[in-house]
Amino acid sequence: MEFHYEFGPGFEHGYNYVPPVAEAISPLGEGLLVMMGAVLVLVILMAIAATAAVYVLQALSLQTMAKRRGIANAWLAWVPVGSSWLLGAITDDINLRQGKKTSYAIVLLVVTAACMGAGFSLFLIPFLGLFSGLFSIAVLVVYYIALYEIYRDYTPRNAVLYLVLSILLGIHWLLLFLLRQKRPLSLGGNPDGPAPRSAQPPQAAPAPIPVQQRPQPPVGWSPDLNWEPPSAQPDPCPKEHWAGIMQPEEFWPEPHIEEEPESRDK
Repeated sequence: MEFHYEFGPGFEHGYNYVPPVAEAISPLGEGLLVMMGAVLVLVILMAIAATAAVYVLQALSLQTMAKRRGIANAWLAWVPVGSSWLLGAITDDINLRQGKKTSYAIVLLVVTAACMGAGFSLFLIPFLGLFSGLFSIAVLVVYYIALYEIYRDYTPRNAVLYLVLSILLGIHWLLLFLLRQKRPLSLGGNPDGPAPRSAQPPQAAPAPIPVQQRPQPPVGWSPDLNWEPPSAQPDPCPKEHWAGIMQPEEFWPEPHIEEEPESRDK
């Protein structure tokens, strides 16, 4: 017994039939997929570049601070686990100069290495994921405590603000880069205040000028109200003073001017 069934319109070409609308949309869909792939690649490249910039700035900041303090092996700032140890070593040096002995370097080294080891072992033993989360929390707590010690030494007024920005925004790498060249309190600096001025010896007050007292007039003296001062120009000399001496014309004779000879051409 044979059964025959006819499909409706649109199935004449079998199951691989593509409607005309799908044929028009397929090139647009391919272009959209290519564009989304290009954007995804660009985002990944930008994320890699930003991560590399953050890593370089933080390593450069820690290395500069360690060198200014005389800490050996400052190049460990470029090693992932070594950078945590160097951050703790800077904090230990700050506390040691202030009379306190701490071990942030060893604690950060241990918890950072344990966190990385638990993360790698997570693929082999899934149960270790719980320990990885605990180690991550321990790393963050000790790391931010050490950062606060550094902020308090390099900028005492802004230490709390810098710690809040580091926790909320994660820009501790930028803050360390801005503080790397400052002279902290533990090294005899005053980063938040003006530069100290050289002490000047107090200057002695000038001696008072003696006041000369004018002589007092005698008792019973009174000024003459009709007195007038003499004129500034002297009176002209009278004529009788010239008698028997010389006349003014003889004393100043007139100059003699020679006449020019007449020209012979005339």
